[in-house]
Amino acid sequence: MVYFIGPRYIGDHLPSVDFVDFDLGSLRSVVQNSAGYSITKRGVAAFTCGAPLGLESVPKIVRWKAESDLSDFVTIHGAPVISEGIRSIVEEREPNVHQFLPVTLIDEDDRSRGMRFIWIVCNEVDSVDRTNTNLVLEKGVVWRSEYRTEHGRATVANPRLVLNLSQIGSVQFWRDRKLLPNGIYASDGAAEHILDTGFIGVGGSVLEAV
Repeated sequence: MVYFIGPRYIGDHLPSVDFVDFDLGSLRSVVQNSAGYSITKRGVAAFTCGAPLGLESVPKIVRWKAESDLSDFVTIHGAPVISEGIRSIVEEREPNVHQFLPVTLIDEDDRSRGMRFIWIVCNEVDSVDRTNTNLVLEKGVVWRSEYRTEHGRATVANPRLVLNLSQIGSVQFWRDRKLLPNGIYASDGAAEHILDTGFIGVGGSVLEAV
């Protein structure tokens, strides 16, 4: 059993947050492809590729636009922004693996509301079980239940996504660039450690695994 984890609605909405005075196009991250070549990911794709960000240009300030309680987990352009409590659990479960970039949290009146961390997940795993999954790996790039054929679009009947525990190994938190949405996947123990602690605004969905 594994989890997909991410932000959860507070009341009837997700918090409204954004980076302040930052050019997303300046983000850079270098990853290795399956052939061993280095590829530079630019822009928001650098947040979710499973590799550390280059530190030449990173966000420093986050504006919280909502009047709701401050959440322990939000995403901005795909980047998780988390509280110290979640950061400490991630570091406890998987020390010295992930990148945490401190940001100052301000409200709409520019008053400081404390600190948060951009969490750059630094594991990238090809985690889908090929035997039991019936989705189509379109162009060898992305698993889809709806895909393109030479005759037009087609849809998989009764789509089933299954992850493979052997391929995941001992990894606790990871990205899988072949899955959409490209969110954060977690082992059952790591996810339940976060979900059972009582943080605000974080949720998880159980995924099938063999």
